[in-house]
Amino acid sequence: MSATDGGQHEAQRLAAELLRLSRELAATTVLSLSVRERTDLLVGIERASRGVEAARLAVIRSLDGDAVGDLGATSLAGLLRSRLQSAPGRARADVETARAVDPDAPPSGVLREERGSLAGMGAALGEGAVSREHVDAARRTLQRVPHALRAGAAATIDEFFVAVSRRHPPRECESLASQLLDRLDPSRTERSYDPDAFARRRFDMVTDGTGMLIVRGQLDPMTGAQLKAAVEHFAAPDPAALGEDGLPLGRDPRAPTQRRADALGLVARRALAG
Repeated sequence: MSATDGGQHEAQRLAAELLRLSRELAATTVLSLSVRERTDLLVGIERASRGVEAARLAVIRSLDGDAVGDLGATSLAGLLRSRLQSAPGRARADVETARAVDPDAPPSGVLREERGSLAGMGAALGEGAVSREHVDAARRTLQRVPHALRAGAAATIDEFFVAVSRRHPPRECESLASQLLDRLDPSRTERSYDPDAFARRRFDMVTDGTGMLIVRGQLDPMTGAQLKAAVEHFAAPDPAALGEDGLPLGRDPRAPTQRRADALGLVARRALAG
């Protein structure tokens, strides 16, 4: 048996052992334990799951640059979508985070795809000290820094999140990071300004198993304002809505989210008719 075969079998054995342990934990009767013991068990499981997530990101990173086309995928994110049934946004975030926490990225004055920019957070995740949500919060914060300043700001943001993530939840960490961003980019006149934001525009459409269309994305300010204005125009409550008995209700029974969904459909139909 070759060394490659041996490594493959060992990896498969470890993955199977993880699955066995998780099933054993799920089947364990914990009610006989005290509240303190159950809490300690919960903390232990959480720390272990964080370590497993770090290992998962390492495997994703190891696939980066490989010939995923041989497996029928056009990109690493596409491979995660097809083999793991990951949502498009989750697959994209997995790839970006895996690159960001790369501990072996070569030092460089310019970050390539932000690789290794959050290596400290990656190490903390492997130790179970921070969660994947903390790492994603740090990555989003780094992406708010203009690209020209990002390489110089990465180490500061990484160290900041390693410290605060041990004491605060992810959203609170992002809020605390606002003051840090002001210091890293003092010339920015308003917090929402980001010269790289336009490049992040996207719009995804995925059909679920019931035939419903799930939409996700980000639009540039002008396109977003136009879409919002059009949808809100047609999403106004209809006081002439009819009930199941065919009589006027005097009020629109649809929830605001349902009215906006119906309005988007009306916008699409009018655009096609035109």
